[in-house]
Amino acid sequence: MLKKKLLVSLAVSICITACNASNASSDLNMTFEQAEQLRSQAEAALSNSDEKKEYYKRLEPIYENLAKEGNSDAQLILADIYFKALSGTYDAKKSFEWTKKSADNGNVSAMYNASFKYYTGTGVKKSIENAKKYYLKAAKLNDVDAMGSIGSIYIEEGNVEEGLNYLKRAAEKNDALSLFELGLIYCEGVVVKQDGFVAQRFEMQSAPN
Repeated sequence: MLKKKLLVSLAVSICITACNASNASSDLNMTFEQAEQLRSQAEAALSNSDEKKEYYKRLEPIYENLAKEGNSDAQLILADIYFKALSGTYDAKKSFEWTKKSADNGNVSAMYNASFKYYTGTGVKKSIENAKKYYLKAAKLNDVDAMGSIGSIYIEEGNVEEGLNYLKRAAEKNDALSLFELGLIYCEGVVVKQDGFVAQRFEMQSAPN
């Protein structure tokens, strides 16, 4: 009887292992849309951080597989998984590498994120020039945050004309930070002629409704 129980237990164990292996193999064949559906369900249903980590441990290789296939959205999500340690492992370097790959594949959000990482030296050697390059790429694709960021950098560098140009472009799209910065610039009158009326107009526009 004991021998029979051991054989049954072993058979069940083998079946479970085979099933898990089959699921893992099936997971790697998921489309990006299927992976996103799983991720959104996990975010909505799981409040326990440990449970989420276990779920993201399953999702990470799925997104990595999609990222290696060149999916720029998957590359950016994988970068986020590493940066936020969603599966339990923080890796700023890997996060930057996947962010840059996504940016180079035309993902505008990744361009902005790559700029920020270059600007702050997060996961990569700090490089203002590379930060500017990716901010400009994103700004040319109408990313409002990138317009404001490159505008601020140009102002800091003394390139007032270009700086104001990008800040005003962002302000036209109701970017609160750019509106506020323009208000300060005209209020202080350091890089432009002081104009209290213009300063007040920008600052009022930046205030939440």
